[in-house]
Amino acid sequence: MYFWRSAVFREMDDETKRAVYVAITRAKQNLHIFYNGNYFDRITVENIHRAIDEDNYPDPEQISLQLSHRDVFLGYFTHRKKEIESLVSGMELLVQDTGCFHEGKKILKFSLNFRSKKIEELRAKGYFPARATARYIVFWQDNDREEEMEIVLPCIEFSKKQ
Repeated sequence: MYFWRSAVFREMDDETKRAVYVAITRAKQNLHIFYNGNYFDRITVENIHRAIDEDNYPDPEQISLQLSHRDVFLGYFTHRKKEIESLVSGMELLVQDTGCFHEGKKILKFSLNFRSKKIEELRAKGYFPARATARYIVFWQDNDREEEMEIVLPCIEFSKKQ
């Protein structure tokens, strides 16, 4: 059993492994797994049924991304304490290419990696930032500073440009 697990799960990241584990261990009678990959190709058990969907689906009109601390420039929040104090989770933010604004003031700045990779990748596919909400407002402590600071992790919707 160990060889099977190591061979199959070696290709999965930790988040995917956790999701598969939860799905498998919660099944009462039947288990249906829909996925895009070859993770389970080597599994052979009694009563397994495999189906392949060969349909080509159109791109979605919208894509929502929940940003993490890696997607925002953390140092930018050092001087945004007053602006962040006025925010509550769920508030609308104005989104532009470099960051998000609230009431005309820049609240957060996207990381260089997020701007140069994710936004540009989506833009190449025809998606543009359309709207954003302040999804999470959390405390962050930089290793170089003693005090914690609040940071905003927005959810950003990208839409196909018409």
